[in-house]
Amino acid sequence: MICFLSVSSSVFPMNPRQTEAYRLQIKADSLFNLEQFPLALEYYIKGLEAAERDGEDKIYMHCTGYISNIYDAFGDYKSAIAYLKKGLKMAQKYKLQDMMGNYLINLVMACCRQGDVENAKYYYEQSKITPLLRNNNYWKYYLQYNKANILKAEGKHQEAIKAHEEALDYANITDFNGDVRRKNLFQLFQESEIGNLYVQLRNHDKAREWGYICTEHSKKVNSNELLANAYKMLAEAYRMTGNADSTDKYMSLYVAVADSVYDRKSFYTAQSKLAEYEDKLQRTRVVRLWYIIGLIGAVLLLVGILLFLVILNNKRLHAAQRMLIAKTSELERQDRERQQLLNRYLTKETAKNTDFIEENTSIDESNDACQISQEQKDILLKRIIEVLSDINNISKPDFNLNMLAELTESNTKYVSMVINETYNKNFKSLLNEYRCREASHLLRDEDMAAAYTMQAVYEAVGYTNATSFIRAFKAVYGMTPSTYKKL
Repeated sequence: MICFLSVSSSVFPMNPRQTEAYRLQIKADSLFNLEQFPLALEYYIKGLEAAERDGEDKIYMHCTGYISNIYDAFGDYKSAIAYLKKGLKMAQKYKLQDMMGNYLINLVMACCRQGDVENAKYYYEQSKITPLLRNNNYWKYYLQYNKANILKAEGKHQEAIKAHEEALDYANITDFNGDVRRKNLFQLFQESEIGNLYVQLRNHDKAREWGYICTEHSKKVNSNELLANAYKMLAEAYRMTGNADSTDKYMSLYVAVADSVYDRKSFYTAQSKLAEYEDKLQRTRVVRLWYIIGLIGAVLLLVGILLFLVILNNKRLHAAQRMLIAKTSELERQDRERQQLLNRYLTKETAKNTDFIEENTSIDESNDACQISQEQKDILLKRIIEVLSDINNISKPDFNLNMLAELTESNTKYVSMVINETYNKNFKSLLNEYRCREASHLLRDEDMAAAYTMQAVYEAVGYTNATSFIRAFKAVYGMTPSTYKKL
């Protein structure tokens, strides 16, 4: 028998928007009230997914509570308890007294049915000190109901019957906000519990008496779940008297009605979908966790660059720090070498340098590599550096080796030779290095980074698509532009 849950509307007011999660909840509730539990479970699962995706905590809690009820109906008390604990944790997070009371009440019932009297008593004591449960007949009914459940779990059947009778009195005097069906249903809960206890006491007269009462009332409230319980109660009562015909009659009725309510094949199918959802949710949480860890790692990496010794105990961040420092040092060394080369020519005698440049401005393509002196190579290298250092040149998407050769007044053969001998790399790699250097300036500058999108950055330095830019930047700096920007 299921204890219905309600959700606080004071803290989570009903959203007037007909969200997907809300529509799924309404559909699931209607199926649940019709006791189509497997199908209701499917819709509650969909409601969980939608609520999780859209941040609908109210609906998420609602679906969690009813999923636990369905597990309880099918006798899977372990799963019911797991979902009730999940719901209780959320209710405590939002400090919802009525929802905490609902979950605590249901936890007592589920623990009793599982035979875990110790935890049932613990949750019962917790529910008793919940403020909203003290001065309301609705909640007093539940407290008395759970008192009876604990007595039953302890094997104190006569005392449990008296406790259920007191709970029945509370159900009789509580108006349940004018909901007659609910009032009758809550009365029927106690009548069914009392009849089941008389079965366990092997009091066939009382069991039969309450069995007929429950049969009549179950039909009145249109509850097949409780009608099945009433038929089973009558079958057991007649079995104790040795009346085989009546036993077979009511056992057949029980099986027929129970099969209509407890469609286990459909339930297991829905249950597998719930397991798939839980697995998916767990994977999503792991991904989020790793994403958070990654962000924390990036922040710590930045701190490590500024303060070396702070992260020496973090091997992963320390390794990343060494890589970035090494790459930065290499680029700075290349900058110093290029500057030294330019300074060497600036300090030469003007006349001699001018005469030499005029005589060797154009390098004939017919010359062989061995015919180019080292001084000619130095002049060509100087021109290459000057061209590549000009953002107006390298920012052209179609800038290539031929254009570089033309601007240096040489040919592609000699330009490639000088680049290879000087840097031990080809023209494309050197061009990427200069472009990525300019991109790093934009990414480091806070004002620029705020004004430039990533697309604007790579287009500003001559790339036409993000893939090429990311690949080149990672080759130069050992990380993506996005990571570099965060650092």
